[in-house]
Amino acid sequence: MQVAPCIPLGAGGKETYTYHAYEAVPEGTFVTIPFGKQVVEGVVIVSNIRRPKYPTKAIIKHTGRHLTPLQIQFGKWLATAAHGGLGYTLRLFEGAPLQEKVSSTKRKKPASSALIEQGMHARIEQIRKMAGKERGQVLILVPEIHILHAYAGMGEMFHAGLKQSQKKKISTGVADGSIRVIIGTQKALFLPYHNLSLIIIDEEQSDSYKLWDQYPRLHTVRGARVLAHLAGASITYATSYPSLALRFMIQEGTVTPLTDAPTQITSDIIPFTFEDMKFKRPIPDEAASIIRRLAREGKRVFVLYMKKDSAKVEDSLYRNLGARARKNILFGTNALFAKTDPADTDCVAWLLPEFSMRVFEYRSYERVRMIAARLMTYSKKHSLLIATRYPDMARDIIQSSDDVWYKRSLEERSRLKLPPFSDLVRLTIRDKKDTAAYNRALSVRMMLKQSLATIEGTKVLGPFQERGASKKKLVEYHVLVSGPLKSLIPAYKDLPIDAADVDPQKII
Repeated sequence: MQVAPCIPLGAGGKETYTYHAYEAVPEGTFVTIPFGKQVVEGVVIVSNIRRPKYPTKAIIKHTGRHLTPLQIQFGKWLATAAHGGLGYTLRLFEGAPLQEKVSSTKRKKPASSALIEQGMHARIEQIRKMAGKERGQVLILVPEIHILHAYAGMGEMFHAGLKQSQKKKISTGVADGSIRVIIGTQKALFLPYHNLSLIIIDEEQSDSYKLWDQYPRLHTVRGARVLAHLAGASITYATSYPSLALRFMIQEGTVTPLTDAPTQITSDIIPFTFEDMKFKRPIPDEAASIIRRLAREGKRVFVLYMKKDSAKVEDSLYRNLGARARKNILFGTNALFAKTDPADTDCVAWLLPEFSMRVFEYRSYERVRMIAARLMTYSKKHSLLIATRYPDMARDIIQSSDDVWYKRSLEERSRLKLPPFSDLVRLTIRDKKDTAAYNRALSVRMMLKQSLATIEGTKVLGPFQERGASKKKLVEYHVLVSGPLKSLIPAYKDLPIDAADVDPQKII
């Protein structure tokens, strides 16, 4: 039988190895195998093959759990798209008990819809009704763990922080169909669904859906689409402020809006004056005065500042404030969103939003608007206080109407062949020597251009250099390729690269 070891393997090498067993072991079963000088876990990919003439090692034992055909399909796509070993990818999946028979009913015509509602409670109530009407299993995805509490009582919660015993219990319930509604983070994609019929992605626009610091660097929204396609499930995007991609899908007619009431962004912009710049004040004195006045009046002020080095800004805000008034200022970075209840704040101030406007990042302006929309939920005054050194840029990005911003952004991205008009993949080549890494990157670029020469709408850029982790002393080069993902994956899956990042968090 062919077994995929659940460990990292060399790029371009074999993904499965031949073993024999003294009893029948079904495909998808997790087993323990000897691999070199170590004993590792593996997954049986093909069980019914003839024993080869050369000697093979025996499977030591099976672990009593297995993957469903749907999980294996999903794992194979993920391993190919993310350029990782099959077994190393399948280790991410939660196995079902071996004795359980797990099926997946495939629907013929899955549909896509959008639930756009600025009020979180109203949106969740509509999601509750949708889940209640569904006959099959429902997966509700959220971008961050702290959002799960809003869904208390609706279904079973699943995330990476659970104990192994809790994960096993939930996995068993999902596999036999006794658990019908699952609410979770990205890890919930890897459960052994019995009859998945609906996936709901709450706050689909959130950056937190992108896993960028570890394999497989999967964007949860992309993973949910693939899983829904494989399972024949419908998919619903729920959001308070739709992403550009979702707006585009609605415009193209591939997604049907069920409700369309997005958050409206309103703001008051306070620029730096000549005196502020003369005395090198960290924030405009007018903005600091307003925040201090509100704090003295007993108002709770949510102050967002995207830099960790904030001592000077804090000193400016807290000047001549008593201890009680200081407690009314909630000051910090994005981490505040996970620690603060919107009901506890009266006013929101965003200090220097230009820190979120990366010059070489095409999504910067969209990200700024999404942060502003999220901040609106924390403001009882229904307006944001924005302090900036670049008031014209802030007005252009934040105070533009949704229609103007959307039309302008689409024109720019269409011209540059960027999402949503094209998919993006960032291919990474690493080596200890700069010359070796660069030459490999050039070789990859040439092979990609030859492979994609006849495919319309594709583009290859690079190589771009990036210094790897200092401890490993690696040099990294990246090649960026754009076009339809279904055409890109076959072009790069067998190339000598070290990693592939679909929907990269950063492109250079």
